[in-house]
Amino acid sequence: MADGVLTALEKWRQKSGNPGEAFVFPSERGTPMSKHNVWRRNMEPKLKKVGLRWANFQVMRRTFVTINKANGADAKTIADQAGHDVGVSLRDYTQTPMTLKRSLVNDLEKLVLGPK
Repeated sequence: MADGVLTALEKWRQKSGNPGEAFVFPSERGTPMSKHNVWRRNMEPKLKKVGLRWANFQVMRRTFVTINKANGADAKTIADQAGHDVGVSLRDYTQTPMTLKRSLVNDLEKLVLGPK
């Protein structure tokens, strides 16, 4: 997690009244929250509001991997954060931005046809 997130979580834990023992975000009964409930109750309504109801965890993972790859992050570190091995991360989740694809074919064109 990013340093800012860790700091915010620590502040949240301190406010919880039992920071050493309690879940950071417990359910109403004090048990771990279900990822499905978190998605349905918290994330989906916000995504729907901005026209992104179709987005899911896989879309978010693909976006995370693609943005970090485009910014030159280490492939193994990206894969570790995404919860996959490098092969899956690169093969299944990385999307190549159109600007990079266009740059690649323009460079090839210059090699084949020479400078204009």
